[in-house]
Amino acid sequence: MSLGITLSWLVLIVLIPLSGLVFRASGLGWAQFVALALDPRTLNALKISFGTAFIAAVINLVFGVILAWVLVRYRFPGKRVIDAMVDLPFALPTAVAGMLSISSSASSRPLSLPLSISSSASSSPGYWCATGSPASG
Repeated sequence: MSLGITLSWLVLIVLIPLSGLVFRASGLGWAQFVALALDPRTLNALKISFGTAFIAAVINLVFGVILAWVLVRYRFPGKRVIDAMVDLPFALPTAVAGMLSISSSASSRPLSLPLSISSSASSSPGYWCATGSPASG
């Protein structure tokens, strides 16, 4: 039963969009595909994506080493909580966290009202400032 549900979600979330992408790209000729791949907007998007990922990896490396050192070397109150928070991303995959985020904003959930007010009051749907008020367009 759970395998069937898992495979259904895999098909809906991963395989259908991926097959649509492959289908659309297969309609292009090689010249069009290469032209799109070498388009300045595409190259800039890749540069931003990989650059941001590299910066995040360096920051994670620095703070991860510091946190690992502190967790191994010292005893302090709340150490087990911090250790559990470090282990959480390994136990809770990103897809599960995304589904949890989506389900918490469903119309029957408490977050649905603030999110719907935000999307109707703002030119950027669903975007909230750090103050908790809808962004002004």
